Amino acid sequence: MKEKAREWQRQIRSEQRRLDRDCTKIRNEEVKLKKETQAMAAKGQIQSVKTLAKQIVRSRKAAARLERTKCSMTAVNLNLTTAIASMSTATSLKMSAGVMKEMNRLMNVPELQRTMEDMRREMARAEITDEMMEEGFEDEDDEADIDSEVAKVFDELALTQMMAEARGEAPAPEVAAPGAEPAEDPLMARLAKLQS
Repeated sequence: MKEKAREWQRQIRSEQRRLDRDCTKIRNEEVKLKKETQAMAAKGQIQSVKTLAKQIVRSRKAAARLERTKCSMTAVNLNLTTAIASMSTATSLKMSAGVMKEMNRLMNVPELQRTMEDMRREMARAEITDEMMEEGFEDEDDEADIDSEVAKVFDELALTQMMAEARGEAPAPEVAAPGAEPAEDPLMARLAKLQS
């Protein structure tokens, strides 16, 4: 249908050009008639002047009719353009409606919402589990690290025996390695100097 309308538009434009050529010819003839009328009036031929004047009036009316016809053709051309645009819009809307129907058919909204809610819950559970595991590992690591660091500090400061004595426990006897002479602890030597 659009192709037919476009063909009609081409024909209308061709006719408009033909009408423009005809109007131009009529106007050129009118100019010639005016000159001839003036020449006849100068010669005093009254009857010929009246006849030529009637022809000028008829040519002006013909030119006006051609102009009105051309305007009507322009209006028809514009209506055809509007009809083509409307058809294109209608076709686009039909295609869009078809695409939307197909998308709605393919996508089940309630099922999609359920799936998204299940995914959100599972992600929340995984996050909580991950946090609990991290806290558990942090607590164990911290206690073990703290205990080993405290023991090192006690050993450095030779406080292990003093803490045991303060609690009323017997200090654990230090067992010397067989065949090795006990090494003198520099901290113990300093402590002994301070006490004396």
